[in-house]
Amino acid sequence: MAVTLPGIQVISESFAPVNGFIHGCGQAAVLMMEGITTGKSVDANTLSNMIKYSIATGHSTDKGGSTTPQDLQWLAEQQGVKTSLGSGNNWKATVDAALPAGRPVVLGVSNAKAFGGSDANVSGHYVTLVGTTTDGRYIVADPNQQAAKSGSTVVYSAQQIQQAKPFATLVPTGAVQATTTDTSSSSDQYSVGPLWPGGSKIGLDPLVDGIIRGSLIIVGVSLVLIAILIFTRKDIPRVAEAGADVAKVAVA
Repeated sequence: MAVTLPGIQVISESFAPVNGFIHGCGQAAVLMMEGITTGKSVDANTLSNMIKYSIATGHSTDKGGSTTPQDLQWLAEQQGVKTSLGSGNNWKATVDAALPAGRPVVLGVSNAKAFGGSDANVSGHYVTLVGTTTDGRYIVADPNQQAAKSGSTVVYSAQQIQQAKPFATLVPTGAVQATTTDTSSSSDQYSVGPLWPGGSKIGLDPLVDGIIRGSLIIVGVSLVLIAILIFTRKDIPRVAEAGADVAKVAVA
């Protein structure tokens, strides 16, 4: 079964060049991890500030690159996200355990050329793994790929990732949002129960369902009032005739 984490926000590192250089993949990867874990906004301004902060505090070079896994772990903690730092040797076991639990994984690789595309000439690189596909591949937020510029993820096979030579994993350890799993049917995603006793469930948003329930009640009350009015109007002549008969008898 495929797994897709909720709240995925993808950003290109090219959106936040610092000192004329880009090289902010590590900070971008951490920011995208935080976006899923805490709901933090992922935007160019936030990324630029993170890169500048890393440089100012000595946790990145003055060109915005060469950031170690320990630097990124420190940076994430400054943002309020505690993480577990692991070796790239067991990256697959780490990722396969983290994603179903709703935890994104920042992955450091030393041969990003294996990913192809915009990474074809890249050696050291950081990406964020955010899900799996039904055929066992991995959904990746890669801040250097062209897809990131439009906020889209890419898909890499386990073989590609292995060939990219992973050297580190960074996984959040605190509370995370719930995991969303990819299923064959989502028609009951917003199932909110029967509209009336004995009724069947409907796949509607709770707000829409509330409006429908309220409308049905109003229609029902209106029909009752109309029936009362009709009945009353029909009986008025009969009541008048009966009154007249009583009067005649009294006079006689």
